[in-house]
Amino acid sequence: MRLALLAFFGLLIMACDGGSDAPECSQPGPVSACATDVAVSQDHRCVIRTDGALLCWGSNYSGEVGDGTMIMRGTPVQVPGLTNVVAVAVAGSSISGSASYTCAVEGAGALYCWGGGPLGTGAASSLTPVKLPLADVVAVSAGGAHACAISKAGALSCWGSNSFGQIGVDAADTSMPTPVTGIGPVESVAACRASTCAVQTDKRLFCWGFGPLGVAAQGESSAPIEVMADVEQVACVPAGNIGENACARRSDGSVVCWGRGDYGVLGNGMLTASDTPTPVSSVADAVDLSVGGQHACAITDDGVLWCWGGVYQAAEAPVPQALACPAEPAQIASGPNEGCVIDGAGGLWCFDAAIGRSPPSPLEIPCP
Repeated sequence: MRLALLAFFGLLIMACDGGSDAPECSQPGPVSACATDVAVSQDHRCVIRTDGALLCWGSNYSGEVGDGTMIMRGTPVQVPGLTNVVAVAVAGSSISGSASYTCAVEGAGALYCWGGGPLGTGAASSLTPVKLPLADVVAVSAGGAHACAISKAGALSCWGSNSFGQIGVDAADTSMPTPVTGIGPVESVAACRASTCAVQTDKRLFCWGFGPLGVAAQGESSAPIEVMADVEQVACVPAGNIGENACARRSDGSVVCWGRGDYGVLGNGMLTASDTPTPVSSVADAVDLSVGGQHACAITDDGVLWCWGGVYQAAEAPVPQALACPAEPAQIASGPNEGCVIDGAGGLWCFDAAIGRSPPSPLEIPCP
């Protein structure tokens, strides 16, 4: 595993000329170009097409693909019963007994979840999408054993395991959506392994639960704790057997990370942990951000995809490196050991650091 990851990120480093511009991408892009959003977990992936259809593929051991079966799907299949999908979130792990599930939001604000895990309906599993008792949902995030959703009004609700206070209330686990108090209105949320972070509409970042909360010497907390101001986006690794770290994209385009520093995932040239946000070197004017278990990535407004992490010795300089492909990255999503990128034309590119695959490669999906 370590050699594979090292080889993967070594390829990234060799592809970079060390300057601020990305090296030229010589690889042809996907023939199909109809992706608008993508979500990645350790055992499955989902993509939204331009026509609002949702396609998923992966192990499907818990029905997380949503096609009514538990048959592994090596290529994307359309999830039946959903239309005009505008947001998707996935969580999945190879660890025995871990949750593997998917949630999706339709344009009218209906939220559906399926697979095995915190479905928010009182059921523990479903092979097909089931509707949650929430209305006007605009965003959803899937964590290791809990999930959260935001309403059009900015109200935040979470459900699932509350072993570490990650639901945001001082109560037992809940199988149904529960309002999070002490925060709001909220515009974005990241459900992590055993914690949750959310950005209010006033751009203040709050975190709670247990893990990398971004506050020095802070233990477990079921109440939201303010971390910093001027934040546009927060990201973390949701599930998997590695990774307890988070990153935030600030209003000035800079990126900060905190948590475990092994593998160089903090992007500051060090392999040591940090309880508090530390600046990521080299990355400026970021417009999108994702965090994996052993890596993190950001897209900057000049159309460059930067990734960092996956190293084991300080001499290997765990700092951001510019990737050659895709040439025009528009969105990035990461799982514990893997990731996918959507280019400006709607083409999908994916990489899998867990098996040492090269930097993002084109992946064809069936287009309408």
